[in-house]
Amino acid sequence: TADVNYMEVLVELKPQEQWPAKIGYAELSHEMSETLKAALPTSVVSQAQPIQLRVEELISGVRAPLAL
Repeated sequence: TADVNYMEVLVELKPQEQWPAKIGYAELSHEMSETLKAALPTSVVSQAQPIQLRVEELISGVRAPLAL
């Protein structure tokens, strides 16, 4: 479902009470997105849950690790 330049990165978060700053998930998501866009200006950054990504892959009809 993606081209050769596509990459998924799974980020596991510490429990919220261990975060250095007391912010919500929405603010953390926004800060992470802005930091990545600044560091990688030509990339397209999107955030989703792993199960959402798998469901979208299944809906596309591709059921193999490699599709041509």
